[in-house]
Amino acid sequence: MNAEQGLMENQGSDSYSAECEWNGCGSVFSNQNDFVEHVKDHTKDQKGPRRNCFWSGCDGKSISFKNLSRHIRTHTGVKLYVCKYVDQNGVSCNKEFTRPQNLKIHKLEHTGKIITYKCAHCDKAFKNNRDKLEHENLYKDPNYYRCPVVNCLKNYGHLRTLGEHVHAAHGENVWNKIQTFRNENNVENYGLIRMDEHGNLSLNSGGAGISNANQGVSVRKHFLYINYQKI
Repeated sequence: MNAEQGLMENQGSDSYSAECEWNGCGSVFSNQNDFVEHVKDHTKDQKGPRRNCFWSGCDGKSISFKNLSRHIRTHTGVKLYVCKYVDQNGVSCNKEFTRPQNLKIHKLEHTGKIITYKCAHCDKAFKNNRDKLEHENLYKDPNYYRCPVVNCLKNYGHLRTLGEHVHAAHGENVWNKIQTFRNENNVENYGLIRMDEHGNLSLNSGGAGISNANQGVSVRKHFLYINYQKI
């Protein structure tokens, strides 16, 4: 039983039970604070700007240190942000959220002022303008968020997921080199950037790595840092 299941089963009662599923730990807790502190202790063994989550069934690899606590809360079930809205009958909402952005959007449901950002090219709508703009970039080029590493060519729908992929599959230094090259050459489209097997970067008007897709270059051999190797 994970923490969220435990919270649901014990909702409305004084009982609490949660099992730590970090790397097969299996410790069981009857107090949520003790459980949360225990899980935090597991994360302290890792160093550096990016960390891995070893929760059972989680594919959280190469998470930035500043986002780690928020990610861990998805496993512990802790929701720090509570809606304080009270309706005309004196009924409190008390809905809980793990992220402040989600609470902010939720509050708009009470006021009837929900704002959506509609794509200029299709019927999709988004809750924030940044997600809308990232989505619209795919209409400029479906390879806008393609991995620039030769012989990889994985496509993503958002910059965040592309960055997580490069960190996890090729190493943090590769992502930093790509960002530096992109800024120096004023290139927004990642599909136009190509990194060869030697780590050299160039502009490719045909898309990232297309002309080298069948060369059989071992991306893992050249780019994969042991710290970010998928287990």
